[in-house]
Amino acid sequence: MHGVNWFDADMCAAFGAVLYSLGAKLNTIQFTNMSSQIENILAKNGFLGHFGYQQISDNWGTTIPYRRLIAPFPGTAVNIEINSNDTASYKLAAEITTENIF
Repeated sequence: MHGVNWFDADMCAAFGAVLYSLGAKLNTIQFTNMSSQIENILAKNGFLGHFGYQQISDNWGTTIPYRRLIAPFPGTAVNIEINSNDTASYKLAAEITTENIF
């Protein structure tokens, strides 16, 4: 990540999907030359925790946690619903019940 001096944390979902896809194909994901500012943000929201980094606590409560939702089997349909109380739930195509994911 040499030369990157800003990374919008809201892009973690898209970036995480790309990295997950690469990692699922037996690639090893490593971050090199990452600025301490970017590392700090991505460690606070838990993104880097999926790549072996230690999570940093958010003392000010300003970070939205990164979450990864993965279908249990490739090609499995997942329906995600945003509820009126600002929570989300998901339902696999073959399931009847839903589980709260945040």
